[in-house]
Amino acid sequence: MKATIDAVQSVRSGAEILLTVTVHSMPPRTHIYRISRDKFSEEGSIDAGETVDFEELAPLIGDEDARLAYARGVKILASGDNTRRNLLRKLTERGFLRESAEGAVERLVKEGYIREDELLERQLAIYAKRLWGPKKFLPNLLEKGFSRADIEAALVRAREEGIYDDDSIRAEILAGLPEGDFAQRRARLYKHGF
Repeated sequence: MKATIDAVQSVRSGAEILLTVTVHSMPPRTHIYRISRDKFSEEGSIDAGETVDFEELAPLIGDEDARLAYARGVKILASGDNTRRNLLRKLTERGFLRESAEGAVERLVKEGYIREDELLERQLAIYAKRLWGPKKFLPNLLEKGFSRADIEAALVRAREEGIYDDDSIRAEILAGLPEGDFAQRRARLYKHGF
């Protein structure tokens, strides 16, 4: 991914540099990095208007990018639950270095902001109310970023705890249908993902 250096500005009596960078992601994202003058000099000076490979800036902006990625991750999670994979995708799409995004996600998991097991349990309760079978909700959960192994483990727990009961869901789906109409019963179960 390419990045353009929009501005290099000296602040705090020359002790720090504000580096304004536009990352050529979809859509383009602009970040402002505060870097010490010493670090900026060590890594070699960059001039405004230059276009570079974004990953090449990692030694210069890595610490600041990690801090900003974490802050953005917190904001994203404040708006709604996300899986690790989903949050990582959102952070990289927003123009953060992959290493910074991965570090932010791991930190958020460690701090308890991302609890995929609880999120899966809540999703399964929702699917039970909607009368969705595994064939209907499995693609949905995979798309959200859950692994197949995590989904299967959560489904076992949900069945044990009575959150998701296949038999009662099937009974509710088939309620009111004639016992002898196997084609209609099969079609109704198929429609609901059984």
